Amino acid sequence: MGAYQEGAYYAVMDDKLTRVEQQLAHQYNEVFYDEQKDFLTVNGSYKGRGIGDCWFGQKAVWNGKIFIRTSKWTSGLCKGVGGGFWHLPIFESEVVVE
Repeated sequence: MGAYQEGAYYAVMDDKLTRVEQQLAHQYNEVFYDEQKDFLTVNGSYKGRGIGDCWFGQKAVWNGKIFIRTSKWTSGLCKGVGGGFWHLPIFESEVVVE
């Protein structure tokens, strides 16, 4: 954790905890479990600068084996407005639970 950023390391291990199947290092900083939809989500969002005028973020969902990225976004250029202006999607997908 720094002045305005934090990082986390998440890893998916095999059943014996001897091998890393997937690494999510420094990409995500929050974990959520949606009880209604019964799936696990990891989110990450990071400031481009300390005043928070530009942001970057992404989300991934657990598919039972690994985490699959479901969205990635940016707030655009750093223009001096705290929080940025909007979320501009770089990648977006729909999660379907069967």
